[in-house]
Amino acid sequence: MSDIYLPKKMRKKRESSAAQRRNNSFIYAKRKAFMLFRRFTAVLVSLTVICAFAVGVKKSILDEKFFNVSSYIVVGAGNYVNKDDVEQLVRANSFDQLIFRVDVSGIESRLLEIFKGGRKFTITKEYPDKLKIEVVERKPIAIISNPGSEDFFIVDDEGYLLGQVDRRAYDLPIISYNGELQVGYTLDAKVVPVYLELLKALEEKKVKATSLSITNDYVRFYSENNVEVLVSIEKNIRTSVGILTALIRQLSLGGESFNKIDLRYDKVIVK
Repeated sequence: MSDIYLPKKMRKKRESSAAQRRNNSFIYAKRKAFMLFRRFTAVLVSLTVICAFAVGVKKSILDEKFFNVSSYIVVGAGNYVNKDDVEQLVRANSFDQLIFRVDVSGIESRLLEIFKGGRKFTITKEYPDKLKIEVVERKPIAIISNPGSEDFFIVDDEGYLLGQVDRRAYDLPIISYNGELQVGYTLDAKVVPVYLELLKALEEKKVKATSLSITNDYVRFYSENNVEVLVSIEKNIRTSVGILTALIRQLSLGGESFNKIDLRYDKVIVK
């Protein structure tokens, strides 16, 4: 029906509804455009940030100095390994080099070769430009000296002489050694462990021993009644001490006199 024939009031109402619809459509379109604009802006900003980051990364990678070694940290050294000397050696073999190309294992081997007071060296790459050097130093387990000498040295379990010391400054067992002693010298690897094991075995078997001394081949000590005893460091110490105690008991019960027991060979020698 044409609006001409509608009552004036209804005609105005219809016109008002149409205007409202047109206005709603305009608002919706405006909102949609605004949302599209916001999405576009967000995408544009994201792309800008990504591009800037990519350019920065590319520049850093292309600029080799960013990954060149320039700083160092040394931990664990101080008693038997000089911290500054360690850093100096590592620096000489890595400074201003690309951290990716630094030969870590080669430097670690060099450190072990030069710094005998260290048991282990571990180098860790801390990107982008730092090397961390961790040092595990040797630990003294005994004091060693030549018979009658006033020179005393601390020694670790591998026989390495860490330094000359005042024996009163360390609460450690004292080993009397017949052989050359000097700082940095390494004894036969069996010397110290055998000596300490012998002390423990004698204590367990309640064998009194005096004047213990050791060479690279055998241990000499004197048991009760001033009997000289020789024990090979190549043989099982506990077995040798067991044979010794049984033999002394047997000889004593038999009333035999003796002043020397040599346990270095397969056949025990008694004199």
